[in-house]
Amino acid sequence: MSSTCPSSRWGHVAVAIDEKMLLWGGKATREATGEKFYCSSDRIECLNLETSEWSRKRAISKIADSDAPHPCVHAQVGVVHNRDIYQFGGVYNSSCDGLRLYFDDIHKLDGSTLEWECIRPSDQSTPTGRRNHGMCVLGKKGDECLVVMGGFGTETPEGSHFIPYSKYPDRGWNNDVWLFSLRKRIWIPARCTGENPQPRSAHSFTAIDTNRAVLIGGSDGTRLFNDAFVFQLSSMEWIQVHTDGPHRLLPLAGHSTTVAHISGLGPSAIVLWGETDDNAVVSFAQLILIDSLQCYKVALAHTTIRTAFQSTCSLSRDDVLFLLRFGGTNDFKTWKPVALLDILKFDLKSDGLKSVSGTSSSRAPISLELESCPLPCQIADPHDAE
Repeated sequence: MSSTCPSSRWGHVAVAIDEKMLLWGGKATREATGEKFYCSSDRIECLNLETSEWSRKRAISKIADSDAPHPCVHAQVGVVHNRDIYQFGGVYNSSCDGLRLYFDDIHKLDGSTLEWECIRPSDQSTPTGRRNHGMCVLGKKGDECLVVMGGFGTETPEGSHFIPYSKYPDRGWNNDVWLFSLRKRIWIPARCTGENPQPRSAHSFTAIDTNRAVLIGGSDGTRLFNDAFVFQLSSMEWIQVHTDGPHRLLPLAGHSTTVAHISGLGPSAIVLWGETDDNAVVSFAQLILIDSLQCYKVALAHTTIRTAFQSTCSLSRDDVLFLLRFGGTNDFKTWKPVALLDILKFDLKSDGLKSVSGTSSSRAPISLELESCPLPCQIADPHDAE
């Protein structure tokens, strides 16, 4: 392991490209003084998953300094498309004067050269600045778009459902949906039909295929949601996933959702970690079968500590799915980050879901050659009592 392990943090971005995990941004705490500080967006921390070594690389601006994101930002969202990482939103909080800046700009990081480019829309219509929103890439090849949903930030235009924050009524939670065409470089406000989700932030919004995405959980400041919705790009329609019964979704915010195609089950959303009502240590994942709209609990090979606002990315290799989690927090009073790097391994080629997991500190060696688990995880009968 390299000696340049990154600072523990929360509210950062992490993605996986070519056997590497890249992460940047977020907020951290100095252990000696308890002082909070921002992790710069121009320092890209790289974990080589083959050698288990960390390295730090400096991102550069493609043309001018304005091409790089604000150096102090957290709660932004990043997604990978064609080896490029698109980042939208985030917030800067000044501890000196209480200033809060909610960002509404898009930046693209070249996954090969680590060059930042500011994507400037060709028209004036843009979503309002926000943090802890959802974002994914949908659309047919050559006509892909970023789809942004919800978040917390400045007041949205008329026609959107907006819940103001009682302390600062000019900011709050929204449920609007915006599309950004990567080809035309324009923002398009979506007019959605169906069962629209309530305004929220800290939810997950994950692509299922080129036309669908699944939204799970989140918070509106007064409650944690335990609902799920499927968004269809072609019809701009929301369909609620009804999870009534003994295996309802846990109320969650700041969690991780990864969609995988599992043999015998089809496209499925694997939901892990996040803020809950009790933040208990758990030994199960939540699994939503997209095609049948059913929710199950799935036992894991070991217990795992819940953290919220961590960054999780996934990597597939030979029908095996690796989920990598870095950082996060489970202390919502001091927001102290957790020094944690967690690697979960799922076997997708056998019927059901088989998991093997290994956990290591951010300063300890990592191995992806984990021992195989001889027994598949049990998918609980939905008629069983919890």
